[in-house]
This record gives sequence, structure tokens and C-alpha cells, in this order.
Amino acid sequence: MNTLPNPVEGGGILGIRPAGEPLEQAKVILSRGTPLAGKTVSLFRHPVEVIGADGVSFRRIEALVDTGASYLTVPETLLGELGIEPAERIRLRLADGRYTERYISEARVRIADRVATTTVVFVDDAAPILLGAHALESVRLCVDPLNKSLVDFTPLL
Repeated sequence: MNTLPNPVEGGGILGIRPAGEPLEQAKVILSRGTPLAGKTVSLFRHPVEVIGADGVSFRRIEALVDTGASYLTVPETLLGELGIEPAERIRLRLADGRYTERYISEARVRIADRVATTTVVFVDDAAPILLGAHALESVRLCVDPLNKSLVDFTPLL
């Protein structure tokens, strides 16, 4: 079972989960300096379509929206089935502070009827699928934590 460390701080949020609870049961308390300081919200899932290297085939996955993560994590088996090959191996820091190395590549994704190219991280098939900040920004969406939804944002120039 994958869980968040308790607590995790960063990006204006403080993540809290009961010990041993699954990742989906984590609660987020917005910390000082955020417009909604002190509010508690739950994490949520959102569908993502990963488009194959052929530009036609795709697979729909349910991802846990996690703005503490940088990228979209996708099971390596699924990426292979879509013809998406690893481009390079990079070092990544996990939520608990440990480091790991994973392969990354670029893939076209559709999130809320918007299509963009974003970085995907190849993960084990049993690992949680996370929809991180970079993938959300690539389709010009941000998180409304109280309503558990993705909303438009205007990019800065």
C-alpha cells in the first residue's frame, strides 16, 4: 500500500494522513500564506488519456492529482504498449525524501479535453499513477482543492 509520509510540507500545503492509510485517504491542510489557510481538503482522481506514439491509439487512466509531484507517472507496461520509449534516466526525489532513478520521456496527453506534450515518468505497474504540476501546467489547468476539480488558469508571460 502506498502512503504519504506524515506530515509532508511544501508548495503551500501540509499533507496529513493517518498512519497506514492509503494515499487516497490523505488530507491536505492549506498552510499559512495561502488564500484558503486552515481549510482541509481531500485528494482526488482525474482521468488522463495517454496518446500513443502513432498519434492515434490511446489509453485512459485514472490519476491521483498531486501538485507535490512534478510529472505524470505512468506504468511502464502501458507506455510500452503505446510505443512510447524511454528517452533518458534521471534522478527523482520521492515524497519521503529518498531518491530514486527512473526513465522519462515525452508523451501527448489529453486532460479535460486539452491536448499537450508533457514529461512522463516510467513507473512499476503497481506504483500509484500521479498527475503532477508540470502535466497540469502543460494543459493550462490548476487545482481547485475545495471542489476537487481542475480549473482554467491564465499562464504568465
